[in-house]
Amino acid sequence: MKLTRTANRLNRIALFAVLASILLTCSVYARDYDQAVIVEADEAFTLKQDEIIQGDLIVMGGKVHVLGEVEGNLVVVDGKATLADSARIEGDALTVRGIIQKAPEATVVGEEGKVSAEEIAKLTGGSDAPKEPTTEPVEPAEPVTPAAKVERRGDLTNFGSPIDVPPDEIRIGDVVSMGGPVNIEGEVRGDVVSMGGPVDIQGDVRGDVVSFGGPVTIGGDVRGDVVTFGGPTSLQAGSRVHGRLMTFGGPVDRHHDATVIGEIRSFWGLPGLRAWSWTWGTISALLITLFVILLAPQATQVVADRIVERPWEATIHGVLTLLLFLPVCVLLAITCVGLIGIPILFVLLVLAGILGSVAVHLILGRKVTAVLGWSVTSIFGLAVIGALLLRAIDLLEIASFLAIIPALVGLCVLVLGVGGAVMTRLGTRPAGTSIRSTAGRVSAA
Repeated sequence: MKLTRTANRLNRIALFAVLASILLTCSVYARDYDQAVIVEADEAFTLKQDEIIQGDLIVMGGKVHVLGEVEGNLVVVDGKATLADSARIEGDALTVRGIIQKAPEATVVGEEGKVSAEEIAKLTGGSDAPKEPTTEPVEPAEPVTPAAKVERRGDLTNFGSPIDVPPDEIRIGDVVSMGGPVNIEGEVRGDVVSMGGPVDIQGDVRGDVVSFGGPVTIGGDVRGDVVTFGGPTSLQAGSRVHGRLMTFGGPVDRHHDATVIGEIRSFWGLPGLRAWSWTWGTISALLITLFVILLAPQATQVVADRIVERPWEATIHGVLTLLLFLPVCVLLAITCVGLIGIPILFVLLVLAGILGSVAVHLILGRKVTAVLGWSVTSIFGLAVIGALLLRAIDLLEIASFLAIIPALVGLCVLVLGVGGAVMTRLGTRPAGTSIRSTAGRVSAA
């Protein structure tokens, strides 16, 4: 066995030396590069989209996935190379007992094709005469053991930052991204959900792929459904979707070699417009939540705590504020201070509604994480969970007989939020502070 492994390694080294001599002697390859990348057997390498190899990329029995640019040549010997749509090869793409899978949008400036052992012999001045058969016994080749993959258990959730699952990783759990890109090259044994960021699936996903507002690219295998809201969907060559493909308000670009086992449904018209409106409403809610948390985290917590401590008082304050706003504006319009007072009251009401709504999101996020046992300590993460819960309730508008439920929930959120903001003077009065008066004296406790 050791002699066989040594012989195989010497064979690859000799073949690599022959290819290197071809690259150095031919004028088309006579370039001075700063670097070259060699991927040997049982290795996996990914050239990311923003990376450039200033030289040749040579695959000696390994696997590569090219998203970026190679300024030299791509040579695959007993290996496999996958060129994504963003890949660019300035030189040639040659294979010697190897495989190159090229996406439709991938660019190869030079020539493409396979090179046989006889052609290599001709290029190097070798003889075409057949060799005499040897009488030495040939030991059977030892089977090649694939590289071990690393299993990582648990859900993976990121807010605004990219999520990458490399080819040698198996993620046992769901992958959730809020505003960041998702790149899956390994295996995910769960669902992939993205809010507003691009999704690129080049590996295997055992569950569903759901995207809200971002583009989705499928180049691998998806065992569940693919559902997109508002963003474009691209199915590359060789991709496979075992479930359904459903798009709401976004175009679909499907390669003729892509396979979809389930039904394909594209919802344009009124359902598509509803999906588009819901998607951008969700994105707007998340952006507003982020904006409020960044500017006034302490005020948001103060309003949320006051609503939890005194929910009925917050409700009464909210109802009275909303009912009395219009009569007060009418009274101010009669007086000379109406031109100044009405805009100020309107701005204060809007600020109270926004701050109070985010505070209610924070309360709901705390409740959800407590029930499900999630360990989320970030105030922004808790508020996002609450906002997504309310946006999920808004999906009931699809059924006309259930449309009253989102309207009532939205009204309750507005009333509680405005009431909590008014009670705390837009979060400037901490919870537990009250005004007490005595004879001839006023103090805060």
